[in-house]
Amino acid sequence: MLDATGKNYLIATNAGVRLTSNSNSFLVTGSYTSSTYEISVSSDRALKTNIESLPDRYEAMLDAMEPVQYSLIAGESGKMHMGYIANDVLAAAEAAGLVESDIAWVTHGEDNLLGLCYSEFIPLLHLKIKKLEQRIAQLEKA
Repeated sequence: MLDATGKNYLIATNAGVRLTSNSNSFLVTGSYTSSTYEISVSSDRALKTNIESLPDRYEAMLDAMEPVQYSLIAGESGKMHMGYIANDVLAAAEAAGLVESDIAWVTHGEDNLLGLCYSEFIPLLHLKIKKLEQRIAQLEKA
């Protein structure tokens, strides 16, 4: 599908989807997603409710999470990836007193396989960094 200018189009096949608009491009295939620009997630205060500081149990969950390297079984490149195992993250969350139905960073995909929303971990890492900086400042004063 092409617009009158010839610059904006949508192509969808059994191999994937490509959407372009002016200088922006978004591509999704079976194992690859790319965008010309970073994808922005709506984050306006007007869209949110129950806004609170993160409780300590989130930090306990983060401490229990183990970063790993792995190869994808369905991967063709043989390259190593870094990340977390969703099953282990869910177990760490539950051990920290979090209930699966209340957390958004573990998802259920096709065939009930688990996935992770990695961007949800950024605030946890930020919290951890802030606490470590406070601890360093206290130790430097001593």
